[in-house]
Amino acid sequence: CTNGEPPIFVKPERIVGVIGASSSSVSIMVAKILRLFKIPQISYASTAPELSDNSSYAFFSRVVPPDSYQAQAMVDIVKALGWNYVSTLASEGSYGESGVEAFMQVSREAGG
Repeated sequence: CTNGEPPIFVKPERIVGVIGASSSSVSIMVAKILRLFKIPQISYASTAPELSDNSSYAFFSRVVPPDSYQAQAMVDIVKALGWNYVSTLASEGSYGESGVEAFMQVSREAGG
């Protein structure tokens, strides 16, 4: 504060929204609870395609694109380099496993 006094915080009467989480698996669990109370949630890093389902996650939003965009970019690179065989390595969990699934699906749709 400009006058040197500590800031005054007013506690809201209710939760108006939630920011986070950074991992998709946590965002999925939190979103399932928040939707019961119609509390909006916005994530800055959750990329699981599952979170794009508005019927299940009506109160969830994000500021990053879903993994399917990343998968499309990977397929575009494979095609541009003319590769005909690709191996994938991913972390265990929603991000890694869903990312590989999205890559495989986009690859199949592109004729790979």
